[in-house]
Amino acid sequence: NGTCDRCVPQGKACTCDDNYIGDYCGAFRESLIGQCGNADEDCIKCYGDAGSDADSSCSHLNCNNYTALTSSKSSSYEIPGTMDGSTQECSISTTECTYKYYVATTLMYTVYAVEPKSCLLIPIWAIVLIIIVSLVIIGIAILIIVKLCLMYLDYREYKRFEYEVNQAKQTRQVNPVYLDPITHVDNPVHGKPV
Repeated sequence: NGTCDRCVPQGKACTCDDNYIGDYCGAFRESLIGQCGNADEDCIKCYGDAGSDADSSCSHLNCNNYTALTSSKSSSYEIPGTMDGSTQECSISTTECTYKYYVATTLMYTVYAVEPKSCLLIPIWAIVLIIIVSLVIIGIAILIIVKLCLMYLDYREYKRFEYEVNQAKQTRQVNPVYLDPITHVDNPVHGKPV
């Protein structure tokens, strides 16, 4: 499954073919695919929630070969004590949190290393509530602005109407073309009107 050199220290002695991994190229890589689906979701969530206290707080579950990591690791993280190249990065997501864990294999069993959970800063229900409340407030503000604009336009129209009414009262309605048929003429001889 590869080439080995007896002069090199143990663990570094073999160069494996593409489909094999391990110290002596004994594990077939294809048999390791799909390990993410084999993880116990309850154990992953318990270890992700508990952090460094996972061994004591998750003892009620049957979580053999699970360990808790104290911080997030890079995607090239290898679980110590496992075969080289056997570590896979996996995750389980809920509505608010993501549980990231690593799966690797030894010659005998599978090892799971769980990172602390990463959750949204604000829960989903709070985000939805904020959006709904902000839409209601924006709608009310638009209605108030429209109402104020209509009130201002009505006020201007009323003032114009009052001005026209006052102008009508102040001006006499005299037509310069119309002549009154009744005339008043003073008789200069008698000093009396005729």
